[in-house]
Amino acid sequence: MYDTDTNKVGRSIELFGAQDNAGSIEICREDGMKILRVLSGANEGNVYVLDKGDITIGSSNECDICLREEGVEPFHAKVEVNRGNTPYISNLSENAKTYVNGLSLSRSERLNPGDRIRLGKVALRYEMGHGVGDSLEIEVSREESAPPQIQFTLSDSEISNLFVSTAEEDIESLRRAHSSLLAIYQINQVLGSTFDLDTLLLKMLEITLASVDGDRGSIYLLPTENRSEEVIVSCYHPDHPPKMSDSGGAAKKPFSRSITNYVLRTGQSVLTSDATEDNRFMLEESVMALQIRSAMCVPLKGRHDVLGVMHIDAGTRNVFTIESLRLLACIGDMAGKVIENAQLFAENLQKERLAAIGQAVASTAHTIKNILNSMNLGGELIDIGIKTNNMEDVKTGWKPFKVSLDLLADLTFNMLDFSTEKKPQLVLTDVNQIMKELANLMKQQAEESDIELRLDLDTSMPMIKVDPSGIRRALINLVSNAFEAFSSRTKKRKRVRLITRFKPDKGIVLLSVEDNGDGIPQEIASKMFDLFVSTKGNKGTGLGLVVTKKIVEEHRGKILYKTREGQGTRFTVILPYSSK
Repeated sequence: MYDTDTNKVGRSIELFGAQDNAGSIEICREDGMKILRVLSGANEGNVYVLDKGDITIGSSNECDICLREEGVEPFHAKVEVNRGNTPYISNLSENAKTYVNGLSLSRSERLNPGDRIRLGKVALRYEMGHGVGDSLEIEVSREESAPPQIQFTLSDSEISNLFVSTAEEDIESLRRAHSSLLAIYQINQVLGSTFDLDTLLLKMLEITLASVDGDRGSIYLLPTENRSEEVIVSCYHPDHPPKMSDSGGAAKKPFSRSITNYVLRTGQSVLTSDATEDNRFMLEESVMALQIRSAMCVPLKGRHDVLGVMHIDAGTRNVFTIESLRLLACIGDMAGKVIENAQLFAENLQKERLAAIGQAVASTAHTIKNILNSMNLGGELIDIGIKTNNMEDVKTGWKPFKVSLDLLADLTFNMLDFSTEKKPQLVLTDVNQIMKELANLMKQQAEESDIELRLDLDTSMPMIKVDPSGIRRALINLVSNAFEAFSSRTKKRKRVRLITRFKPDKGIVLLSVEDNGDGIPQEIASKMFDLFVSTKGNKGTGLGLVVTKKIVEEHRGKILYKTREGQGTRFTVILPYSSK
């Protein structure tokens, strides 16, 4: 039965025929009839015949096919059936958005039987008849038609029931339950293995994609108070490589914002069997650009807030089941708590770093203030000596002034060494020669402090690969500590020894600095390699030993010490040696 207005090119066909007990209808068609069938919207079920000529489609009454739906322009598109009796579709308006099989229409495209067309919220399908008397059998559901998507909100009971099997369950159900349990087990191992957020998210996605057989997965985390930027991690199933090039939309848009925004807004888990037919997402460009058909998206919930979403999709319809969504929701529920813990860990780490920086600034400022006070006292004496032409006052003032300058230089160099991560520049070096140069450098200070400085060098010491400047800086710090190991109460002869030993059987070289000073109290010795802990009281900066340890460890070595109160201390640097 056709429209009574036979002059109209697009003719509406009413379905007719007898419905049998099986729930099917036989529809007679004309031979070679070309039709557009409306699949959604107010005109759902209508069929329009495409005769030769241009058939216009739009929301205007002047169009051959009038579709008054959201997103349909007054003159939206036209179908031309002039070229060899083959229909071609094109846009009539610059604002018109027409999609054929999920791809945006940019020029005239040929229509093939079965092609799906979308204009705004209206979906159509192009079909052809099979000849006079031929019939098409259509299955008619006796129940209300199910929507193309499923909304699902996970409850605690549904999580616990995910892996519960009953006597009525078949082998396939048990197989799915086993697969889900394996995925949960694998993800649980990952969740407990690292606090690095990017590694955590990527491994979780890889396991999830393999479990539900999706094409592509993404995790999107909202910005936090301590992280101003959003986090997006995406990956493809290893057996489902992307069909689009890296320069295409898939690379720029790893997931559909429209679907994720819906989940963030509602807090619901979503399963859509065909996003291009889903009333919630059908108009969204991201769905069309990414060619998303099947999709699942679940919220990642922390203790109080939604942290983000996990999104899995595929380019074909009906890939995922309600069991897939239950599994994804279960994973999301676990992941949300662990992601929150990882974020809290990162935030606490940042707070600790800031606290350490604050401590470093305060300690450094205190050290510099003490040095400046000493320089001021020396400077005042120098000023007095110059004004009164008294060279004794100048000499007296110059001594603390010079010591303060040396301390300031040491502090500066140690701060630079501590703050810089650098790989040692290893060259063949005579460490005995470094010890000799160091003894010569400290000779005057030793004489002024009444310290006997001795060299005890192993003559069998070979050339070894070290960074000379780094080792020199480390040893200077140790010798400076040794010179400060003597208090005013020390009555015995003060001695400092620089020692080298070669242990070829153990493949090591030992460089030691030994003093017979007052020793280091146990409460200080236990933490003397901590930042800003000084073995020299107010005379130290608390950086020397920290920097020395750092330099030695950069050489893959160790630093050990022995100390006894009242008897002295020995620091030993152990460096690896290889004859190759």
